[in-house]
Amino acid sequence: MTYCGRCATQLSDGVKFCGAWVSYPLYCQGPLVTSSGTTPLTPFKWSSQGAEEASPGPGECVWADRGPRGTEIKSGNGNVMSGPLNQVANLPAGKYAEIGVHHDQETHDMVVTRVVGLVTPPFNAVPEGIEAYIPVLTPLKYVQPVVPEAAQEILGVVDLLVAIDAMGKVTQAEALTGPEPLRQSAIDAVKQQRYRPVLRDGRPVSACTRAAVTFIVKDKSLAGTFDTFDEIQEAHRLQIIEMRFPRSPAQILADREQDAGGGDEMRRFYALADLAKAAFKADVSDKAVAYANELLLAARQHPKDWNYGNAIHDGNLVLGLLAVRQGNIEEAGEHLLHAGNTPGSPQLNSFGPNMSLAKALLEQDERDTVLEYLARCRSFWKNGVERLDEWSETVRSGGMPDFGSNLRY
Repeated sequence: MTYCGRCATQLSDGVKFCGAWVSYPLYCQGPLVTSSGTTPLTPFKWSSQGAEEASPGPGECVWADRGPRGTEIKSGNGNVMSGPLNQVANLPAGKYAEIGVHHDQETHDMVVTRVVGLVTPPFNAVPEGIEAYIPVLTPLKYVQPVVPEAAQEILGVVDLLVAIDAMGKVTQAEALTGPEPLRQSAIDAVKQQRYRPVLRDGRPVSACTRAAVTFIVKDKSLAGTFDTFDEIQEAHRLQIIEMRFPRSPAQILADREQDAGGGDEMRRFYALADLAKAAFKADVSDKAVAYANELLLAARQHPKDWNYGNAIHDGNLVLGLLAVRQGNIEEAGEHLLHAGNTPGSPQLNSFGPNMSLAKALLEQDERDTVLEYLARCRSFWKNGVERLDEWSETVRSGGMPDFGSNLRY
């Protein structure tokens, strides 16, 4: 039996690291000496406190949120980073670097997976005074950004970390990624938005969330507008914040329900799919059924809305998964085929459907039903026809397709 070196999650045979922890940010201060060779080695000392609490000392490295523990600490101060450090190799004294690593369970070395680059303390990932982190909150009303004259032809998405007070008012907005000329416009817009209060133990608290502001230019595509360096830094930062404020499935459901209150009918319509899925994951079946049925009813009232196709698919997906859980396989198959009747949506057309119900039915040997569902998906997922053909062939041959990220959408 093996476990993830970072989070102790039980792993499958042959797997060394939990996917969620393949890379985790390590903060280091020079001087660090990096050897030459095929696999460069960089010895270091551990700092006893997380980088958020105290910056690492000379020659030291540490996680953002805590000091080292367990097998992360090698005897004889023999801690080593294994792999090329590129621009931060031989880090000089007084300079700090952020390096993505994973903990090799066999050698207990820190294996370098990515090099973010030079950084400057303090390394405080969480805005001051925050008591909760909800990755997705829906503003009661969106505020459109005012684009500066000089940036009219610039397009892109600005991702922000947003802090709100106990009344739902935005107190801080920090741009994490996106084109520099658009960041202040995005910040100004988000600061004018209001949110439903976040509750903990029945009382409103200060919290943080993510926001994204999209800037579109007619006849131009967003493809290629993302900065990989910033994206890596954002992912690491949000990972730290999420670890600081873990949530149970029941808490996620409670947060979804609180956020879905207030606003108009359409705001409710857009929230129902997430409510149904959260209730299913929290094993609150009566709520999952109620939210899924409400979603399907609302879809019939808004057949021309962009979310119509999502609603048809997601409502039937949740009802089908509940039917599998209750042993009603025939009913689950009917819901899968109803889900396949969706006309599609911007999301389904681009990324394809969630295959969780199809996988659950394949585990019950309902191959003909799944093959029919995959055939129906061809009508809207034009970009995924080759993948659908590959999955169909695997099903016909008696195997289980690797649905990959289509189990997570």
